[in-house]
Amino acid sequence: NPGGNIVSARNEDGYVDDTALGVDGRDGKVVRRMTTAAQRHQRTLYTTGGKLALNKCTWVLVTWFWNNGKATMKSFTEDQDSTCTEDTSKKITLEQSENGESVIIQRLNPDQGYRTLGIWIAADGNPQKQLKILQEIVSHWLECVTNSSLRYLDRQLAYQSFLRPHLLYPLGCTTIDHNDLKKMFRPVLDELLHTLGLNKNFPLALVHAGTN
Repeated sequence: NPGGNIVSARNEDGYVDDTALGVDGRDGKVVRRMTTAAQRHQRTLYTTGGKLALNKCTWVLVTWFWNNGKATMKSFTEDQDSTCTEDTSKKITLEQSENGESVIIQRLNPDQGYRTLGIWIAADGNPQKQLKILQEIVSHWLECVTNSSLRYLDRQLAYQSFLRPHLLYPLGCTTIDHNDLKKMFRPVLDELLHTLGLNKNFPLALVHAGTN
């Protein structure tokens, strides 16, 4: 408030079983404050009947490197950011309330993807991990379909009911390049054209043309 005598604080935002915590580095003690916030979350969850799977938790430290006016995120294998007064090589260790066991939380580089609710994202926004996952799903679907005795109609249903939802779900939260998507989807398209009795070189403009 304008008078400065009322303070509102929020520790975290969570959605069901997918929670992300964040702190800034205003005082140079970002790792220490992240450890405090994460341990508070673990204990709060435990006292309400839940349990945080510490072996599945990860954390990312974002430090910026400026080069000719362009900012990039540094990996923790690179030199420590001179603007940070805290040792950025420190680990985050949390205690499991159930048995007092100390667990070192896995640290990721900003370009390493991690899984949220069905989507793989990275701190620096790159979609490479998600693209790799989609490519694996496509390869598995093609292997199952081409080596099966499914009829053409059943193969189309297998695409509509299984593969298509898997491919569409993460696209709204990723920045995968259009050319990468086309290259990934091309074998699927060839298979679908085959189920229609068409050659893979058949003009797609005619395939998607309206009845009029």
